[in-house]
Amino acid sequence: ADGQVVIMHDAHTKRVAAEKVYVRKKTLSELRKLTLKNNESILTLDEALDIIKSGRVMIDIKGRGAAEALPAVLKRHPKIIPSFSSFVHEELTTAHKLFPEAKIYVGEHFGPIEIVYTARHIHANGITLNKWIMNPLTYRMAHRYNLEFFVYTLNNRFIARFYEIFYPDVTICTDHPERFAK
Repeated sequence: ADGQVVIMHDAHTKRVAAEKVYVRKKTLSELRKLTLKNNESILTLDEALDIIKSGRVMIDIKGRGAAEALPAVLKRHPKIIPSFSSFVHEELTTAHKLFPEAKIYVGEHFGPIEIVYTARHIHANGITLNKWIMNPLTYRMAHRYNLEFFVYTLNNRFIARFYEIFYPDVTICTDHPERFAK
C-alpha cells in the first residue's frame, strides 16, 4: 500500500503467516508486524538484493504495476544483473522498456503452445512453464525459436531425472535445491 516492493510468492500471506492478509492492501510496517511461520520477516526486494550483493537475479513480477517500481530499487544495486519473469505479460513489456538489456521470460500455467507465440510476440528470451504441462511439441517449438526454457516447481528427483533425459536443455526451478546437489 505504500509502494514498497516486497518478496512474496502469493497475493496474500496465508501460506507463510498465521494471519491471511492481502499484501497490496498493507504497508510495509503492517506486513512486518505479521508473525511468519518460519519466524522470519517479509523482505523488501531492496533487502534481498543487499544480501545477494552481485550476480544474475531473476525477478518474478507478480503484481500489476510492480515493474514501474523496479528502476528505483535496481539503481541502488549496480552489481545485480536482473532478468524478469511474469505471468502478467504487460509487466514484462514494461520491464523490457525500462531494462532493454535484461532478459525476459513469459510465464504460463495452462497454455503450453500459446506461450511460445506470446514469447515471440513480446520478444522474450524464454518461457517458464508448469512442469505438468511440459510436452515435446512445446520443447521443440522453444528450440526452433531459440527460447530458453524453465520449468517450475520440480521437487521430485525421479521426475527431474526424466527431464534430464527427455528435455536436457530445460532449467529446473525447485524449492529444494539440496535434493539435486551432486
